[in-house]
Amino acid sequence: MDTGIIMVYQGDARYIEAPPLGQVFRAIGRNLKSRIFDFQGDLAFAVDSPMLKPFGDLVAIRSGDSDPMGVWIAVQEALQSSEPVLVWLSGIDKLIEDAIANEETLLEAVRGKAPHVNVIMTAERAPQSILAVADLITEVTDMKAS
Repeated sequence: MDTGIIMVYQGDARYIEAPPLGQVFRAIGRNLKSRIFDFQGDLAFAVDSPMLKPFGDLVAIRSGDSDPMGVWIAVQEALQSSEPVLVWLSGIDKLIEDAIANEETLLEAVRGKAPHVNVIMTAERAPQSILAVADLITEVTDMKAS
């Protein structure tokens, strides 16, 4: 993970957070610091999990717990980290909907990330502009219900 990539997971909200959580565990296993920013409020099970407590380099911030603009500043700082880091932005559609950052501001921040920063973004439906800058796009669906 020397060169950071941008990953987008979109689709069924019931399943959207599992793949990025696996990426966080993979990053931790490689001694890569991780920053989770939960704008959807769905990750309480993960960020409060006893499984993650031993990993002191993991930082999770939920937008509902903090000043939204303070959280956005923390996102920008994480994207400009001087060391390799995995930044997970959970619920970017909510981030935009709640006007914490508009689509253009988010796009600018992600495009301007430090080269060694890996970014994961999740959304039920990510904006086309975000999909356009992604190195990997994964559509998460419930195939059994189809």
